[in-house]
Amino acid sequence: MPFEGARVAARAERAREATLVLKQALAHAALGAVAVVERLHLVDRRAAGQKRDRPGLIAALVIAYGFARLADMVGADSVGDCIALAVFAWVSFTATVQAMQINFSPGVTNKASLFAIEGGFHLVSFAVIGAIIGAFQ
Repeated sequence: MPFEGARVAARAERAREATLVLKQALAHAALGAVAVVERLHLVDRRAAGQKRDRPGLIAALVIAYGFARLADMVGADSVGDCIALAVFAWVSFTATVQAMQINFSPGVTNKASLFAIEGGFHLVSFAVIGAIIGAFQ
């Protein structure tokens, strides 16, 4: 059967992509587990009655999958291309939204430091996801 080989190859490709996305999500979640952000938080959220923020595995999966699709759409096929795309995506989308959010947040005393800590976390996460995707291209 000539189509059987194509089906097997398609299943193997889907399994490879699923494994890649899971690895990226776990890398993102591991970066989120770093206690530096928690220790250096400049806004006391507990006093405001808010729960502690932790990046979720579902959010990491969505980010990793979306970035994998974006890299595929633009044809990024090396580690350098994917890291450059990740930095571009961070500057274009995440950094701008985060800067506006921090700028208009009441009670934030040191906005530049907060942006450096939280924005840096996302930049490193995006770069790691880009490197993983580029390595598997």
